[in-house]
Amino acid sequence: MKKYIIIALVLVASTTINAQSLWNLTYDMSVPLGATKDFADKASFRGFGIDGRQFIDKNITIGGAWNWNVFYERREQQYYDVAENVTMHGDQFRTGNYMPFMFNSHYYFGEDGGFRPYIGTGVGTIWKEEIMQVGSVTIQNDNAWQFGLSPEIGLYLPIGNSGFMFWNVKYTYGIATGQLDATSYLNFGVGFGWENF
Repeated sequence: MKKYIIIALVLVASTTINAQSLWNLTYDMSVPLGATKDFADKASFRGFGIDGRQFIDKNITIGGAWNWNVFYERREQQYYDVAENVTMHGDQFRTGNYMPFMFNSHYYFGEDGGFRPYIGTGVGTIWKEEIMQVGSVTIQNDNAWQFGLSPEIGLYLPIGNSGFMFWNVKYTYGIATGQLDATSYLNFGVGFGWENF
C-alpha cells in the first residue's frame, strides 16, 4: 500500500512545478454501478483523494489525481459455487478496493478569484482488488490494472488569499479485461485545497 501512496504523491507533485497550481484533498462518497454494483451493492462513505492541477492559461489546468474508494457489503446466507460440484453456504463479506491514478485536464468558467464551475476528464489506470469472505474462507478475484477514464464536473470557490473549497461529481470507468469485469461508479467529492503561485 505504501508504494501506491508514494506513486500518487509523485504523480501529483510532478504536475505542479512552476505555474499557479491547485492542490486539494477530498472526501469521497461513491455509488456503485454495473458490474461493480453486482459485486457490492451498497453506496460507500469510504473514500478520499489527492489532486494537483497546474494552470496553463487562465481557464485550463492539467494535472494528476489519485483516489481510493472502498465498497463493502454483507450478504446473509448465500450460496457460492467454488468449483464444479462444490458449493459454499454462509454469510458473504464483500470488499472492493479501487484506486484510480489519472492524468487530467479541466476547463474553468467564470473569472479568476470568484466562484468557478468546471468540466474535465481524467485518463489513466485503476488498480482493482475484490475480496469475498465466506466463514473462514477468503476468495480473492484476480487483482489487476485496468485502463480508466473519469469525466468530471465540479465547483471551485476561492477562500481568503490562497485557500479554496471544492465540490465534484466524477464518473469512474475501468475497461474490462480478460481478468476483470468493468469497473463503474459515481464519486461525490467535497474538499479543501490551497493555491501555489
